[in-house]
Amino acid sequence: MAGFKFRLEQVLRYRKQLEDQAKMAFAKAQTDLAVEVEKLVKLNNSLAEQKSLPYINNEEFWLRENFIRSLKEDIAEAELNKSRLELLVERRRHELIKASQERQLLDKLKEKQAERYLHEQYLKEQINLNEIATIRYKAEAV
Repeated sequence: MAGFKFRLEQVLRYRKQLEDQAKMAFAKAQTDLAVEVEKLVKLNNSLAEQKSLPYINNEEFWLRENFIRSLKEDIAEAELNKSRLELLVERRRHELIKASQERQLLDKLKEKQAERYLHEQYLKEQINLNEIATIRYKAEAV
């Protein structure tokens, strides 16, 4: 198959690059989502801990209530970010699937063209062998 040249090889390489970029973007989105989920869990644990502690005096009550309110705001923001990142992960997944399908389509085309090339080479070789056998046969008969 040394003689086979796929005319769309540059396009195939470009599609592979696009697929690799889509993989990296998908992995980054997944990592960002995991970090945000971990942050949300920590915030929820901190909130539960603060709610379970007893109050010693009024000043501590005021400080802790403000802190709890702040934690609740942070949790709401983290949940919003988590939802946004979940959508981003899904978008990146669809982009990766599309890029992968486009590359696979070109890979299949390349394989089919390579098979056709090999078949044509085989037929040419058979024709040459038949001609050689015919020439040798006629030469011996003379």
